[in-house]
Amino acid sequence: MISVPDRAAAARRGLLGAALLAGAALLMALGLLVLEPGPARAAAAPAPPAEVYDAVRVVERALTHHLGVRAAQLQYWLAQARAEEQRAALRPALSVSGGPYRLWREGTSPSGAVALPRPPDGYEDLLPWLGDVFQRLQEQPEITANGYRVTLTARASLWRSPLQQALAQLADANSAQAVADFENALGGAIVQSLEAYYGVLRAEAALRAAQAALREAENRVAEQAERLAAGTATQADLLQAEAQLYRAQAEAVRAEGELRAARMGLNQSLGYPLTTVLAVAETEIPAVWPSLEEALDLAQQRGDVQRARRDLERARASDVLAQEQSKPTVALVGRYRWPDVELSVSVDRHGYLGGTVMNTRQVSDRGQAIPSETPNWMVGLEVEWPLLDGGQRQAQRAQAALQVELAALQVEQLEQAVQAEVTAAYARLMAAEAGLRSAEQGVEAARQGLAIAQQLRAAGAATDGDVLRAETAVAQAELGRLEASYALTLAQAAYLQAAGVLVPHWLSLVGMEHLQLDLNSVLP
Repeated sequence: MISVPDRAAAARRGLLGAALLAGAALLMALGLLVLEPGPARAAAAPAPPAEVYDAVRVVERALTHHLGVRAAQLQYWLAQARAEEQRAALRPALSVSGGPYRLWREGTSPSGAVALPRPPDGYEDLLPWLGDVFQRLQEQPEITANGYRVTLTARASLWRSPLQQALAQLADANSAQAVADFENALGGAIVQSLEAYYGVLRAEAALRAAQAALREAENRVAEQAERLAAGTATQADLLQAEAQLYRAQAEAVRAEGELRAARMGLNQSLGYPLTTVLAVAETEIPAVWPSLEEALDLAQQRGDVQRARRDLERARASDVLAQEQSKPTVALVGRYRWPDVELSVSVDRHGYLGGTVMNTRQVSDRGQAIPSETPNWMVGLEVEWPLLDGGQRQAQRAQAALQVELAALQVEQLEQAVQAEVTAAYARLMAAEAGLRSAEQGVEAARQGLAIAQQLRAAGAATDGDVLRAETAVAQAELGRLEASYALTLAQAAYLQAAGVLVPHWLSLVGMEHLQLDLNSVLP
């Protein structure tokens, strides 16, 4: 059994031995690194980037290397391609088709291919002459021929009918929505990169506070051990100090793990390998934001509000489409046919002009041309009106009308919700700003307390433990200030996002007027 004085000495020897063992392990690790070949060391520990990353540099890097921005660019081009597909129905179209074929025809022959007998001179010879002709026709063999057919089809818009106007509105709405979605993705990347940036700063501050608390706990154990040896403290006091030391050690280890995880999150957000060690520096973000009245006006133009309004436009366009498609189809058609060429033209009530030119040529195995038909022409009016469709078109019209009412209600609800969101974001921003001022005052008070403790120690009126406690208070106050700064940054971002100006604000801070949508220049 160890006595109370021996226990204090053993505690000091244990701490000294642990320090010696840690130093020896560090020297051995350094020796291994020196002896290890250069390429292996380079693979194990990648060199950190030379630049220092502050908030502006972090956002600038994220806007060009964040995977979410890359995905948003692809979504943008995909949406634009879909809009172009819808606009294609409004542009002229031209297609060609055709190919060779083989013809078998029975019981007939090309015109003039049958050698007819000489016409009769009188009525008494008419019946024998007709019998001779019929027999010659019956004796004609099966005709085989080779041929080809080429068809040229064209379509163009003559005027903008309600159907075409609805198609154009759908395409324009989808194209504009692609821009708004891309801006929302940029806003998400900005907020995520700022969270990762402050995550590293907060983790570093938490580690500094944990290390200060650990030094304070170690000093307290040493003080209690000395007091125990002098008989002015009990064994319970020493055990309590040791328990605090173990808790401080565990907190320091946890803080180191949180810092590593935070650095990995920042690396992932900026497109660096997870093992990269970035130099992160705190910077003051300009406290610039619009007034509440200006934000309420700007919020009416933000992306989700515009999306709701475009959804209403699309619903109205779809309603027009449903109504137009449920009406009878009327077309004026004309056709002219030559022996080998056929021309067809039609104009429908939706403003589309359609035309088809088909060239067909057939040549028999004997080398004789076989005409398709005799020349003719035709003009007419075609009407298509489905009599029974099971109520499908009526259901489509009712569904489109209900969608218009729903979209209009959603626009009204969103406009009201936006006002409440902007007002609440402004209140949180004001509270965060006041919280940061209080935290800064706390840091200043803690630093003054540390200066006083150092002066008292120099005068012999304070101990090392008093100075360590003052240093811990400063570290905790700095952590609190950083937490308040982080809260203010997020509150500012939330307020700017609620007003719809987050992306323009940060683009101006990083020196970008706009972000190029060039897929080849992103993520090298």
